[in-house]
Amino acid sequence: MIKDKDIKNIPVEKIKIGDEEFEFKHNEFMKHMEQEMKLYGVKRPFDVTKIGEDYVIYNSLNTFSAAKNAGLKTVPCKVISNKMMNEKIKELNYHRRGHELKEI
Repeated sequence: MIKDKDIKNIPVEKIKIGDEEFEFKHNEFMKHMEQEMKLYGVKRPFDVTKIGEDYVIYNSLNTFSAAKNAGLKTVPCKVISNKMMNEKIKELNYHRRGHELKEI
């Protein structure tokens, strides 16, 4: 269970996308998602890990990009350890067909 104290509002410019091959697909669904975020904000926090001065995100990349395009200055995030993020990366790689993410 996530408690409010575990969630931080992090500026979007401090969050980097960890998937080097990610390309945001700007279609009607994404435009709708951006409009929803302008009205209601982000519904669920993103999982990020801290690397140096930045935070890195590996999943929910379209949702994060939509939040950024919607003009949100900060987004709610749960900061997890690099070890925990590596476990999430392994899980993501299990479902990928084209390329795998590098572990931290």
